[in-house]
Amino acid sequence: PTATLTMDSAKAVVAHFAVVERYRLEVSVEPKGAGKVALSPEQPAEGYEAGTEVNLTAVANPGYRFEKWAGDVSGVESSVVLVMEGDKKVTADFVAPQPEASPQPESPAAGAPGQGAGEGKQAKPGQSSAPSPGPDKPKATGPESIAPPADLSSPTITGVLPQNGASGVPVDTSISITFSEAMDRSSVERAFFISPKVKGSFTWADNTLVFTPEKKLKPGTTYRVAVSGSARELTGNALAQPYTWSFTTRAAPIPWWVWVISILAIMAAAIYAWRRRYRHKGHRRR
Repeated sequence: PTATLTMDSAKAVVAHFAVVERYRLEVSVEPKGAGKVALSPEQPAEGYEAGTEVNLTAVANPGYRFEKWAGDVSGVESSVVLVMEGDKKVTADFVAPQPEASPQPESPAAGAPGQGAGEGKQAKPGQSSAPSPGPDKPKATGPESIAPPADLSSPTITGVLPQNGASGVPVDTSISITFSEAMDRSSVERAFFISPKVKGSFTWADNTLVFTPEKKLKPGTTYRVAVSGSARELTGNALAQPYTWSFTTRAAPIPWWVWVISILAIMAAAIYAWRRRYRHKGHRRR
């Protein structure tokens, strides 16, 4: 970063630097030799900078297929995105496809030799050869006999506060995230990330998570908030995709003593200029 300064008076400049937090990503494959995991971007020797979004892609070796992710990410898609808000461990599980079952030999035809008494009887026209259910096993009919479909839809984030790109946000604000359905609350809280780091507590109101900082946020600071793909709803479906947004807090008001010093400096400069001009005129008269 660079800045330009016009030297029209004495100046004092201070450059503030922040410590860059970095985290390690540990990736493993089960069983060993079944495949590999490609990282984009690749992991630097010192680890990823906090908040980096890493794309993980599972690639199976011949004779195997990818099954699922385990650890700090979940899902069955071969490619996922992980937000580095701490040290992470991820395992890619592969399986060897099972050979297809051989067809079973057909049972002897009805009435074939060796059958017991009555086994060779044929059903009369209009009758089913299948045994009818007994009185203690009524035949299932109607819609109630159909199993309900499994919930395969992924949850989404429908709203956040402060909104993405908001500026002038009060330093005592809280952060709220609303989901499209009921969530596994502990998984969401583990997936929550804010940079710079802020200590705080979580509360819930229906499908909305509220994060309340312990102390006021820093004025004039841009905060980046993320919810990683490890957040799940109650049936285990992971968030459709990681969600990231940012906002900037209101700048700190100028203290009263700064105004006083500024006014005194302006007055001193004016007096100095007046005295210098007065002396110059007196010298010319002589």
